[in-house]
Amino acid sequence: MPDNSSNPHPSNKPLVDVLLDKAGILKPGDSVQTAGEKMRATGQDSMPVAENRRLVGMVNDPNPDQHATRFGHDPSRTLVSESMDKKILYCFEDEDCATALRRMDENHINILPVMDREMKMVGIVNRDDIAGGSATQQS
Repeated sequence: MPDNSSNPHPSNKPLVDVLLDKAGILKPGDSVQTAGEKMRATGQDSMPVAENRRLVGMVNDPNPDQHATRFGHDPSRTLVSESMDKKILYCFEDEDCATALRRMDENHINILPVMDREMKMVGIVNRDDIAGGSATQQS
């Protein structure tokens, strides 16, 4: 058996956290600089903010770091929690795609966090996912 004691990857990190990070989730303690870099890298114009799988807000500016700079703030020291929108739109995992798409259309958005009935985040769905019949989700 290989020795993993020097492995830099934390093996005790919950799998759901790895999947949500990959799906494009921000944490309240992330800097807006990190948020801007992550959003540009993934091509998203908005991104959910979650803490322990609980949805706490949305970043709806694709360049929050540049926005902070325009107002004289240091983007590496300004936190997502200070600039996120607390108006949270989402869909439930047992709702159909038509409901999610209607919610996107009504609110002029392209992504929706997907929640279970215990209000824990299970993934993200976007317009392309609905058109293609898939979604970013974990079990």
